[in-house]
Amino acid sequence: PPPPELSPRATDQERGDAEVAWKRSWLYVVETDAAAGGSARRVAYAKDPAAAERQDAAAPYRGRIERCLHVLPEFESTVGIRAESDATLVVQLVNRTAYFKELVAFYPLYPVNRRCVEAHGAPNWTKAENLVSNGPFRLVFRRLRDRIRLAKNDQYWDAANVHVKVIDALATKSETTALNMYLHGQLDWATYVPVSTIPKLKAEYPDHFRGGPELTTYFYRVNVTRPELRDVRVRRALGMAIDKQRICDLVTRAGEMAATSMVPPGLAGYTSPPGDPYDVEAARRLLAEAGYPGGRGLPPIEILYNDMDAHRTIAETIQQMWKQNLGVDAELRGLEWGVYLDSTHKLDYDVARAGWIADYPDPNTFLDMFMTGNDNNQTGWSNARYDTLIRQAAAEPDAARRMALFAEAEAILLAEAPVIPIYFRVSKNLVHPRVEGFFNTVQDEHPLRLIRVREREAANQAAR
Repeated sequence: PPPPELSPRATDQERGDAEVAWKRSWLYVVETDAAAGGSARRVAYAKDPAAAERQDAAAPYRGRIERCLHVLPEFESTVGIRAESDATLVVQLVNRTAYFKELVAFYPLYPVNRRCVEAHGAPNWTKAENLVSNGPFRLVFRRLRDRIRLAKNDQYWDAANVHVKVIDALATKSETTALNMYLHGQLDWATYVPVSTIPKLKAEYPDHFRGGPELTTYFYRVNVTRPELRDVRVRRALGMAIDKQRICDLVTRAGEMAATSMVPPGLAGYTSPPGDPYDVEAARRLLAEAGYPGGRGLPPIEILYNDMDAHRTIAETIQQMWKQNLGVDAELRGLEWGVYLDSTHKLDYDVARAGWIADYPDPNTFLDMFMTGNDNNQTGWSNARYDTLIRQAAAEPDAARRMALFAEAEAILLAEAPVIPIYFRVSKNLVHPRVEGFFNTVQDEHPLRLIRVREREAANQAAR
């Protein structure tokens, strides 16, 4: 796309923001290809959305490659990425980025084998028989609504220390199904369990239940484009009428912490501003000021959630609280995961269940998604001052000042209430004691290469 045209009166900040937006309108994917002893190669694919629409089926990457030839001469000065050696990729940042090391370890930046993609095209390059990966396991097959099977990758650089030969990740219809399979010895590890069973599981299976704090916020999005939800007083009233501590104590029951902020505690140097507390009287006043005394005249609020037992139970609890505390009726709509995502993306909802796990340990991961135009905003909310603060924080070299900018931005988010924080999540895994190498992490991510199953290892050795 052409460079932006700006008014002569534009400020330096406006010019800088426009330049960044223009450069980001191209998608650059930089790949390091060291497979089969090859050298690290710098390959830039610049994706023009319009050109992508015109690509023919036989050559799905032709448009990108043609565009690439035009932008490669400016690539180094624009993007700042180069291959310094066969195994070293150097990235020059525009601003100091405190979380950069964690960011490059995040899975969207995993390397992709160029020859595999070009040979098979999308989406065939992701099929088990075609996929080339560089991790400790390789994909054997993926059966929809059944399982994903992984096998040890003997080409992995540290294969000698990978002890599990085969891993089956099963798709289950519900947490109850997964729990029953676990209790009957069909699973070694269950990542979800029914919330109603947690106290009993913790009491009867203390050496199986593995839980710990996460950098995860469970919250509700509010669609501010809905006529009845445009008024911030209505949105705040809905949030203040939810007894979040009661949800943690009587519903989730795994040690969650009631939330009044979007950013969870535990991030070094950052303290969230205070959000609205649980205050029924204040909520009633706000609702009356908005023209809905006792909830009269306010249409029923629909709560959208992806169809899991835990989300339904929380939605039912909030439905009861809104009715009891505000006189507001709520209707529940549970959808299959894909349909739910489509509905929230299209703003086809009133209030929608959501959750966010930190991509990296920094406030930015919880706040930048609510900037104007961000694909993860999905509330219809926009605030120019908020956008400016997040951009300033991204460019701020001083750590304390940067955190202060984030706190000011989060205060705006909480005051305007396009989101209702509910609680800060804890992990809830059932892991059989024979499984070793599992440990709690704040992102509930568990490197499979560290896992070993003692009894099975002994059985395998005896069979030899």
